[in-house]
Amino acid sequence: PGGGGGAVGDAREAGRRRAGRILNRLLSILHRSFAAYLASAAPWTRKTDAPATEALVHLVEDQQRLAGRVADMVLDFGERIEMGEFPMEFTGKNFLSLDFVLQELIRYQHQDIDAMERVAQQLVDVPAARMLTEEAIGMAKAHLETLDDLVHRTK
Repeated sequence: PGGGGGAVGDAREAGRRRAGRILNRLLSILHRSFAAYLASAAPWTRKTDAPATEALVHLVEDQQRLAGRVADMVLDFGERIEMGEFPMEFTGKNFLSLDFVLQELIRYQHQDIDAMERVAQQLVDVPAARMLTEEAIGMAKAHLETLDDLVHRTK
């Protein structure tokens, strides 16, 4: 993969591979988020938690859909997919009430947005990768707003 020949082609290829490695960080943020952990570990819920549960499902579906597109771009850039593992600090939080977990989800969502913004800053020279990262940031902010609304409605 790549294009062009000589030093210019080599530099372009190196830039694409670097972008692929940076995008792997975005892929890890999306695929190993606290929301994704909760979806796989099923938090303790009550019937009254249906709106929060639905918001979690939509968040994870959007993350997974976008993670697929990011993975495709990583491969297009000549890198391997590296999603990492869920952080150990997530362990056991699924046994807590969804009210508490929702607060944690908001906190982690803020952290993920900050991390995605750092990824975007590293991709200024790769417009397609930067745009995909900006899309992820926009999606994450929209879901954060939904989560904040849920918390304020339940208070």
